[in-house]
Amino acid sequence: PLIDLPLFVRACSIALNPFSVRDMSMSVVQAIRATRGWLHSASSVAAWASEMPEAAEALRGQNLVYFNGAFSPPTCAHAHIAATICQDPEVAVWLDPEPARPGKERWQNETMQARIDMCDLLVQEPPLRGRAGVGSLRRDLGRELGTSVELFRTLRELLGGPGGGKLTWAVGADVFE
Repeated sequence: PLIDLPLFVRACSIALNPFSVRDMSMSVVQAIRATRGWLHSASSVAAWASEMPEAAEALRGQNLVYFNGAFSPPTCAHAHIAATICQDPEVAVWLDPEPARPGKERWQNETMQARIDMCDLLVQEPPLRGRAGVGSLRRDLGRELGTSVELFRTLRELLGGPGGGKLTWAVGADVFE
């Protein structure tokens, strides 16, 4: 053949998805999704990384904005916050619907998968497509660790530990009520 098709596809992938430059086999968005159900503490990141090395490499060293909330349902305000963050071409966004917590107990656990699915649909729309992924880290860490410093430690570990990448938190106005 005149064109090496696999090489051509990889080159197009790099042009269309800047997050795949470091790791051509998996994007940051796919890597965020790949964490679902795996992580139960910061120490579990190593086991996940050995099972999913492409995903681990895609997250390592990233400039990541972690945006958790009820997303019950995801609203135009959530989309606007995420889109505003995505104006920075160096940033990836992790949306993380949260499980039930004090003050927001009603139906949160029962609707968790539906809220994840709705967030998955949200991130398929421009300007979020290819820039924002949906995880379930707070749920996966559990009631105790998901609301503790372990959440931060786990995210830091995913970025490569202290000094690896940059982690920023995005919060909605209701957090300050």
